[in-house]
Amino acid sequence: MKKRKFVTRRCTIKIQILFATIFIFSVIHFQYMSTIDHENLEKLYTIPDNLMMKHSSKGDNKRNKMIQTNNRKFDSGTTLQNHEEIDCQPRRGVVFLKTHKTGSTTMTNIFLRFAEKHKLAVGLPPLRKWELGGYPGFFNKKLVDPQLKQYEMLCHHFRMNTEVVSQIVPADTLYVTILRDPANAFESGFSFFRDGPFSSWMPNYENEDALEQFIESPKHFYNKSTPWYFRAKNYQSFDLGFNNDREDEDYIKYVRYKMDDLFNLVLITEKFEESLILLKDLLCMESLEDILHIRLKVRQNSMRRKSNDKLKRQMREWNKIDTMIYDYFLKRLNEKIQGYGIQRMTNEVEQLKKMLQEIEEKCVLEYDHDDLRSWISRIRIKKDSGEFCDKLSWGEVRFGDFIRTNQRKYLNIVVEEQIPADNMRRMLEEEQNKILNV
Repeated sequence: MKKRKFVTRRCTIKIQILFATIFIFSVIHFQYMSTIDHENLEKLYTIPDNLMMKHSSKGDNKRNKMIQTNNRKFDSGTTLQNHEEIDCQPRRGVVFLKTHKTGSTTMTNIFLRFAEKHKLAVGLPPLRKWELGGYPGFFNKKLVDPQLKQYEMLCHHFRMNTEVVSQIVPADTLYVTILRDPANAFESGFSFFRDGPFSSWMPNYENEDALEQFIESPKHFYNKSTPWYFRAKNYQSFDLGFNNDREDEDYIKYVRYKMDDLFNLVLITEKFEESLILLKDLLCMESLEDILHIRLKVRQNSMRRKSNDKLKRQMREWNKIDTMIYDYFLKRLNEKIQGYGIQRMTNEVEQLKKMLQEIEEKCVLEYDHDDLRSWISRIRIKKDSGEFCDKLSWGEVRFGDFIRTNQRKYLNIVVEEQIPADNMRRMLEEEQNKILNV
């Protein structure tokens, strides 16, 4: 009996010693953590005010939370697999940040068809213009037509200013953008932007080896005093509202963090069909017909510059921010594809490609060159192929002007109460002249 009490007492003492040890360790750990310089950690995600590209914290408390969409809940990082079993209503509140040379004109056609179909209030550039909100300046709500308190769709070219944009769209708006491999995007832009800046820097711009010559020593040519200079370096990051000239690691981490926090979906040009399938699911589009398209604003094959692995590597190095965010969001897209279901995605992509081939055969007569810009292919639609085919060929300017007239009816817009078209265009030009120093 005494032996049993002795054993019990020993066990009790051991347990007391164990708890005392855990308590002491916890106190030491707490004191250690208190000595960490948390301000240095925060520097990974903050930058000085004078370098802040007008981003707000609006997305910080929203983007990664569960989003309620009518009777449907979904996390911004995943896609529901039982889409067809859920009461899913088309979204009313979409911002598409349209980047350059990424296939975004084709995307804008898809978004504007979606807006027309569901009678969304679309914020537009001035009449016969493509620049929304004062582009290339940061987004200015005074340069949006019509002047409304709230818009349900923004999808023309504008430079992101999160603080301002968030004030004029619904609180649960979905944010979408598209990125392209910087080597492909840069080569495309080098040939496409014949009005500058490259032609201003290089007398031999038309030569076949001009791209190679530029990328061998880009700093020799790059001049920030030239109008549209930002087209020549990290142009995708510029459109997204960031400083395209700053490439230190902390800033790149900040850019990636802000994008991940804001955007519900980042499309990837090199995975265009998969991106469209995920977009269809996210916006609760009704069928694959909603994402049918004809590739718009495509260059003539004769205008494509020859490239190789060395040039591609150099173009990616010169566009460091674009490269880092592209590589990151390519991985994120692949994760979303995994969540969607590999086999399900494969089946729907195959079905979509089949439908795209059928629509091409039904709608397209030929690809000719543009009368004003001979380096761009112009789509000639078959006669009597129907309104749907015709609209598939509309660029953002023509479709935007069509929406402008059409939405006046269902939004009950009084034209006389709006800024006259000539005044809006003059305001845009004045804003652009300030930015471009012309």
